[in-house]
Amino acid sequence: HPDSAPVDAVADPDDRRVVVSPSRENVMLGDPVQLRVKVRDTEYGPVQDVKITGTVMGPNGTAASLALVTDANGEAVTHFEPTGRGAHRVVVRVGEGAADEAETVFSVSARDPELEEIAPDGVFLRNLASLYGERGSFRPPGDSSPPLMDDEATRQVHDQRQTSLSAIPLLSALFALFASLSWWVRRRGGGR
Repeated sequence: HPDSAPVDAVADPDDRRVVVSPSRENVMLGDPVQLRVKVRDTEYGPVQDVKITGTVMGPNGTAASLALVTDANGEAVTHFEPTGRGAHRVVVRVGEGAADEAETVFSVSARDPELEEIAPDGVFLRNLASLYGERGSFRPPGDSSPPLMDDEATRQVHDQRQTSLSAIPLLSALFALFASLSWWVRRRGGGR
């Protein structure tokens, strides 16, 4: 409609003329991260020997400078070793226009979240057990004594249900399917 305001579409960052991407979005503290910059011309062909400048900004305000040159594939690769935890922002530039700039982020952690071992806090557990007096006790790791039972905390549930297998339509349908399948296999094999 001619009277309506223009709508901005969200562009795919990989469709830009300059693209920067980290090898991983989550990095362990002390592990290097590979930063790859791709530079393309207006027809999205690779551009060789382009000078790239940039910075990697850490969460505490530190900034590390980057200076790269693209290869025959229009790519430049560098390795950066983060020294602090938190989000790091990478900004690279090949010219003065908005299309000549790209940015990305990656996060640095001191612990691998997939391998994180949950360890109980002994001080907290001792204090918690002391709040319950005689009804609670702290047992250190490896203690194999039987658990404490509180007879006042138990209850009985008198809910008994019987369900006929014929009342489950899916089970009946599966039985009919497999019975038909076995008859078909026997007939196909020459059996009766």
